[in-house]
Amino acid sequence: MAGLLWKLGNISWQQEKYGWSRQLYQRARQLYQRTVETYPDSNDVIVMKSRVEKIRADIKLGDDPNVLADVNELIADFNDNPALPETVFEIGEQYYYKAFEDPKKCRKVKSEESLHKSKDIWERIIAQWPGSKSIGLKHAQYFTAVCYRRIGEYEKALNYYQQVVDNWPDYQYAWSAQCLVGSCYKRLRDLGKLPESVANPKIEQAYKAVLEKYPDSAAVPSASLKLGHLNLEMSRNIDAAQYFELFLATANPNDPRIKSVEARLEELKGEEK
Repeated sequence: MAGLLWKLGNISWQQEKYGWSRQLYQRARQLYQRTVETYPDSNDVIVMKSRVEKIRADIKLGDDPNVLADVNELIADFNDNPALPETVFEIGEQYYYKAFEDPKKCRKVKSEESLHKSKDIWERIIAQWPGSKSIGLKHAQYFTAVCYRRIGEYEKALNYYQQVVDNWPDYQYAWSAQCLVGSCYKRLRDLGKLPESVANPKIEQAYKAVLEKYPDSAAVPSASLKLGHLNLEMSRNIDAAQYFELFLATANPNDPRIKSVEARLEELKGEEK
């Protein structure tokens, strides 16, 4: 019976793919809720999934005042399930995508409140399973850092990015985390929260690590360009030119920054003469 209710709820939920309908979400939520109420003491995977999908439906519907409490209860009841960290991460994703004007691009923030809600769920994962090898924990640390950076809390973002780099250098977004360590140090410097004497070596170290540890990553052009500008700031023009040349060698041919870098490189070469 639990499996049947789950399937009925999932059918309603999956119809979302063919057009959003509040009524369909509500129907799915009712079926998931019925599964939970019918089998309150069960640790069956179907019941766990029903509780997860009920939470996701609440988020979709905007009926979410108790979501974090429901997540905490879910963790308490199914703590030993190895799939739970990743499952809880996916709950937080519902808020994360709601935070952006275009959920497919995740660039322009529409709602900082949704970012706060997603990171609150992901930090629950970090607190509950600090030693886990689950991809859910890795994603939670990386994307919690993303949320903190988006809302301007660069110290906290830096802490989580650094943990990703230190703990999981082979993680799929470790290259990005390494680059964003440098970005966070730069923001802290520019905001006056760190003196240049402290920040600049950290910035340089972070971006150099991208080139050394992740030479084939998409972050290499940006890291090279940032190192070029940093060396210019420190009047190390020869080093700056080398990094600008690396940027030109690795950048996408359609990168809009290419022309300005080429012009700056010509200026530097002229100064050498």
